[in-house]
Amino acid sequence: MCPRPHATSETSVGIKSLTHAERVLIEDLHKIRQMRWGLFGVRLGIIIINLIIALIVILAVIPLGMDGLDVHVPEAGEMTWTLQGNVLHLSAPISVRNGGFYDLEDFSVALQVHDDTGDQVMNDRTEPVNLVAGKTTDVNLQLNLDIGNLSQEDKKKIVFEGTSFNVTANIETCYMMKLMKFGMTINNGMQWSPLINSFGVDQSEISHQLSGTQIEIVVPYHISPSNIVYGRVIGVSSELRNSTSIFGTGSDSVTLRPNTTGEFHYLMSQEATIWLTTHSDTLTIVINLTFVGTTTQGTFQYYWNTLGP
Repeated sequence: MCPRPHATSETSVGIKSLTHAERVLIEDLHKIRQMRWGLFGVRLGIIIINLIIALIVILAVIPLGMDGLDVHVPEAGEMTWTLQGNVLHLSAPISVRNGGFYDLEDFSVALQVHDDTGDQVMNDRTEPVNLVAGKTTDVNLQLNLDIGNLSQEDKKKIVFEGTSFNVTANIETCYMMKLMKFGMTINNGMQWSPLINSFGVDQSEISHQLSGTQIEIVVPYHISPSNIVYGRVIGVSSELRNSTSIFGTGSDSVTLRPNTTGEFHYLMSQEATIWLTTHSDTLTIVINLTFVGTTTQGTFQYYWNTLGP
């Protein structure tokens, strides 16, 4: 292994000291960072890869005899996010061509991700590889985020609320037969979109019908998930009440897919049926979602018009 550098430096990329090709690459990186990616996993992957590339570009102009490094940036479709159990896993291939005179030995990238309160939610390092002079080397970025190891507050942010992250990438490598070592750190921020983007009650579609002598109220609901969690099962529970009484409860397990929908059927008691037949009322619908060990709640109001004269 390459010995760790005695010191690392936090830096931003200086455009003036780079060649035209390198300036173009850095400018492209800034443009990429400014784009609003729809899928949070793609956004996180792009930012992490941008940090790595920026560090590689800086690295390429520091050692004497280096003629630059060419980096293949993965397209969005080449980055694969999966959710296995409670673990989010990212795989992204990066190809680096070393155009200089020196081999870069034990090249590795350490990545840390902290949330908006400073808590660390991800800490990973790529396997060391040698970037042979004049050749192209594949560096496969593998990252894991175990949601199960997070606090309940952080779980809720990841799954339901969204948050902001600070991503820190540190490159370490050696060259000239490991006589020289090099390390550098760079930071960037990002917004994290939740695994469950939104959910709610379709109030305009709420209906009722008579079941014998009792009123049955039907409440449709919808869930909008990230495509990473398609096929996973989410727990949904609900409650229908007014200011004084609970009229009904329900629970369900729903398989997540694009525009996930479902409905709850509440059969009113005879007492509640008489009340709703003769009174208008403001009803409260409570929806609870439970996914990968954390729960969120939404409350929705519905104005009930009396059925009586």
